[in-house]
Amino acid sequence: MLQLLSNPYLQIYQANYISGNRWWLDSNGKNWWNREACYPCDILYLCKVGEFDFKIAGEWYRICPGDMVYVPRDTPLEYRMEGEVLEKYFVHFDLFLGGYSPAEFYKIPYVKKVKDPQEAERIFMQMNHFYKESGFQGLLAANGLLMRLMQFYLQESGALYLRNEAVPDPAMQKALRYLSTVTDRKVTVREVAERVGYSAGHFSKKFKETFGCTPLVYMTNMKLELAKERLRSTDMPIAKIAQELGFCDASYFGNFFKAKTGVFPSYYRKNS
Repeated sequence: MLQLLSNPYLQIYQANYISGNRWWLDSNGKNWWNREACYPCDILYLCKVGEFDFKIAGEWYRICPGDMVYVPRDTPLEYRMEGEVLEKYFVHFDLFLGGYSPAEFYKIPYVKKVKDPQEAERIFMQMNHFYKESGFQGLLAANGLLMRLMQFYLQESGALYLRNEAVPDPAMQKALRYLSTVTDRKVTVREVAERVGYSAGHFSKKFKETFGCTPLVYMTNMKLELAKERLRSTDMPIAKIAQELGFCDASYFGNFFKAKTGVFPSYYRKNS
């Protein structure tokens, strides 16, 4: 488990503080806040001023100042706001620890009035500040503060840890060993399943139960971490790294790397 947690994948998509009267009205005076939504990323809110109603996974919550809200990715939402003043911090992000998302590790309350809202606000303010900065240092600082913010909410909300720390069964250990030897090419789930004596469907189910992610997600994350390590510690040409990790060309590898990290391989190497 510690090995899986050693290389988190994290990306912030939006981070901001929204304030002011009636900022949620569009140019026609229509209240866009009263709507339904579903985001393909996780969300954290901190309500600063005002109140609103939030329907999360079919249940309504009244959000008041000092409340923090955590919404896992792909969760149906509905907003309802009737007042005239609302101020809130928010961040939209992906956070995967060895292929696991926070909601796969913990039973996390959707809404919690935190004991120390000033500390939550301080972290949000710093994170939002660094997120808006350009350059790799700002990105690193914002990512670190998001990790701190997630840890803060897990602690304040009393989230319950769900995972079993037992050692994976021999078949899953064998699968990981095999995957570590075939990073130079594309590998199908069926191929790995046959190596450990499972059907593809049973292997995928067992793998996710054990490691919290699909085999394809695990393989993708593993290649990403190998790429980072080679970019940091060697002067190997980027085209050569792409070839050794089974990418068809350097351009495809560059687009893959940027989609996962927010920067191209050349920028990552220069600023690491």
